[in-house]
Amino acid sequence: MVTARNSDGVQVTRNSSFFKSAPGEDEILEESEGECEEIPEVLNQEECEEIPEVLNQEECEEIPEVLNPEAEREETPVRRYPQRERSRPNDFPQRLEISPISPSAVDEIQSKSAENMAKICLECEKELLEVARRSTKSLLRERDYPGLRSLDFMKIIEEMKYLCPTVFNILSAMIQFDCNEDKKTAALALIYSIIMFKRCHELSRIQRVNTVLLAEGNASQELLDRLNKYGLCLEKTMKYTIQEEIGSHFLDQAVELVKQGNRFVFVLDNIDWDVKVHDVRSDKQNRSVHAVATCIVFDRVTSSHLPDNGQQKNLATSDLKQLISLSHEEKRVTRERYKYFLGKILCELFPAFDFLKTVVPEHSPCRYQEEMKRQSVVVPMPVLMKDEKKYNQDHATPPAPPIAAPLIAAPSRPDQPASHTPPVPQAADPLASVKIPCFGDQLTRVRLAGAKDLRAGSHTATDRLDHIYPFRIVDWHSKRSFLKVIFKNLYKNSGREKGTLRYFREKLQRRNVTVDVKHFENCEQLFLSTGKCFAVQALVKFFNMESKDGRPTRNRPPNNIYNSVLDKFIDEYLIMPTPSTVPQIEDEPDTSDEQDFVRNCSLCLLQYFFLILIDFKDAVKEGNGERLATLHKQLLPHFKSAPGFNAYSIEMLINIIQNEVFLSEAEAHQCIWAATVNWKGGIRKNIEIDLLQENRNRDLKKRSRAWVQIKRTRPLIAQADLSGVRKANNNSSHTHSSSSLDEGKILADLCEVKPFDFQPNGRFDSFPDIMADPLVSLDQEEFNKWFARHKRNLLLDAPIAQDEEGED
Repeated sequence: MVTARNSDGVQVTRNSSFFKSAPGEDEILEESEGECEEIPEVLNQEECEEIPEVLNQEECEEIPEVLNPEAEREETPVRRYPQRERSRPNDFPQRLEISPISPSAVDEIQSKSAENMAKICLECEKELLEVARRSTKSLLRERDYPGLRSLDFMKIIEEMKYLCPTVFNILSAMIQFDCNEDKKTAALALIYSIIMFKRCHELSRIQRVNTVLLAEGNASQELLDRLNKYGLCLEKTMKYTIQEEIGSHFLDQAVELVKQGNRFVFVLDNIDWDVKVHDVRSDKQNRSVHAVATCIVFDRVTSSHLPDNGQQKNLATSDLKQLISLSHEEKRVTRERYKYFLGKILCELFPAFDFLKTVVPEHSPCRYQEEMKRQSVVVPMPVLMKDEKKYNQDHATPPAPPIAAPLIAAPSRPDQPASHTPPVPQAADPLASVKIPCFGDQLTRVRLAGAKDLRAGSHTATDRLDHIYPFRIVDWHSKRSFLKVIFKNLYKNSGREKGTLRYFREKLQRRNVTVDVKHFENCEQLFLSTGKCFAVQALVKFFNMESKDGRPTRNRPPNNIYNSVLDKFIDEYLIMPTPSTVPQIEDEPDTSDEQDFVRNCSLCLLQYFFLILIDFKDAVKEGNGERLATLHKQLLPHFKSAPGFNAYSIEMLINIIQNEVFLSEAEAHQCIWAATVNWKGGIRKNIEIDLLQENRNRDLKKRSRAWVQIKRTRPLIAQADLSGVRKANNNSSHTHSSSSLDEGKILADLCEVKPFDFQPNGRFDSFPDIMADPLVSLDQEEFNKWFARHKRNLLLDAPIAQDEEGED
């Protein structure tokens, strides 16, 4: 708006568009007094209230620059027409004079603006005060674990709309919430939570979630301090309080499940890490810290329908050799599972057998398949800062008085029979019928058994640890030990001999594969790929095909391929590894011309592949505890035949005797089906129970290091399930890159070697006298003596009631 005087001295007001020439405009535009009457409408009071800051005196001084005619022409594009001369009167004003708004008008505008702002602030204050009241029960006040896990930002936005509409309108307008709401929901909820957290520390739901996430990510103390000042998280010391509250929640949940009649098992494992000092001195040395982590895992399969009235059999009258042998039903089930694995390989890699996709089942059979699909309830217990390897750190009870019963005879025997025989219940014990199985690796089981031997002279069942029974070996450590047996027999210095395990390790450049299986997953992946390729080559040979993409010319599959052709393949290539079929060891190895040691080595590898790294892994994924119990019988002779693995052969023997003799039907059923857990739920998502604890220990180590460095005295409690507040869910098992390219290279080499074509006196230099049966080195006579010795040790500590029953 421009104010000027015309030739008659009359003051007129015009818009800046007055200076823009219109086409054909030759005369001078004259202003009438009627146009000046439009000024009050432009500067009316209501519109001035909306622009008090724009019309102040200081900014009005800059208006001439904006209203400069030349600048207006440069900024606004104008349609060009042929130029022509214009006549202007001599008295046309050459300079515009701006008349400023009076100070009283500015003061009036500013006062009304301040009054409106005060009304808005008062309304916001009322809304925020209402949210901060405890009676309002805001969503931000849900600070317990269920509230943290079920955090929903959209619900918090809905609360703000309902309780704080003015605050919501202001904040949403500032961040343009209407534009792409999905990406701005979390930001708006965070701003709202920070405002409320600064007004009331109890409204800290989102801050607690952020504190948990920062603790999970190993955030430094400096970062926590800075983010706490910003209002994004709680103080650094509060993370321990949150962990304790989460742990208390799960302990309460465990109590409720026990009240409902659910049963559970323990799983233990040690945690070790090093604490290093910056400057080593005589009084400051690097030290190793040891702790014990425990979890409670509730049963998914009930055992209440089975009898629980004592042992199933009498050990004195039982034949141990018969107990460890596969029954007729177990042999039949094993054969059916091998057919299932072969059918899967044929459907996946052999185009000529696509018709089997309608015959081969999607999953291997499992008695409790629906129960194994459910997510397991896992409750972490407080970490004990004790060394599992030392008995002198057992201070739970005072030392036994001099009148206590003497220790059991020879408590240092490797099989520790007293700890495996069932305890005799006492009438005065209120928990006489309570027995909690305890799962752990070999060190855990041996140390628990030793501690029980040391407490054998205590007066009460609680002091004697009678309620912790039985001690069960775990499957992931057993599988790892068996892979060491395989590598000890098949992984030798044979890098130049095509077709051997060491050769493929060098060719595929798997540098982290070693004979001691230090990197278990890498060694397992190499053996899986190699064994799969040997199985493909054996099927190509069996069906007399040029390659896996050809057509079978021999043993053509009829309609009943499962009951005829695949049975024939199993009889020819897969020997059932049961002790009853193990041949007697001979004085001299058979080196006649009829032996092909290259084929023997390939058959031996193929049996290992089907026995453990297909059957074992599939049983674990399905959660088939019954099948795992059968595999323990198959693993026992393999551990016994390999030097240096006698401890694991004892573990397998004790496990079998517990299932068949010492435990009642209900107890054995519980232990068998509690060997796996399902971390997230879903079919084929089960893992070994000890692998679960290994994964928890990895997370606990991070917190435990910080716990020692700041000298905390509170117990650390793991978070069992924070899937609702974590960025990513825990995986049931590790994912691996595809091995199809490497398997193609292995198959190309095997096509040249033809490991299953009989070549008289063919051999590898590294395996000059290897036999097709991996159990040929087992001395059956020594094996029988070993059975008798351990049976005698167990009978010495068997309950008196069992001995009397045997005498009757």
